Amino acid sequence: MMIEEAKSKEVYIKAWIEGMRHLHWFNEPRLFDYNPDKIMEALQRNFGKPGSVFLKAVTGRSKKTIGILRIRLKGEGDVLRRWEAAVSLRNRESRAGEALIEKGLEWLRHEGAEKAVCMLKYPYSSSETG
Repeated sequence: MMIEEAKSKEVYIKAWIEGMRHLHWFNEPRLFDYNPDKIMEALQRNFGKPGSVFLKAVTGRSKKTIGILRIRLKGEGDVLRRWEAAVSLRNRESRAGEALIEKGLEWLRHEGAEKAVCMLKYPYSSSETG
């Protein structure tokens, strides 16, 4: 597996949808939770802009995208949302998510960031909270 910068907005968005497909908030948007349409609009709007890097994890031979992560330098650091890095269920064992986060944190350090925060926002009735 390799981590590289995404060059195609379309490939990135397709991989994002695949990585989100199993999450409750992606399939049934709820008030006060993430809205998939708004997130997708923001990803498309910010793709390729300075201060952001869009990473993808690809398999060795086929170069198939198995996970993605958007990192944005904002002030002193970035906020990772609970679904980042986005990796489909069938690719979770590849540890692509961990590799993407490691590479993203490396990029933030290189850009002078002092911190990265993870925001956890789960509804009580979520299957993700157990």
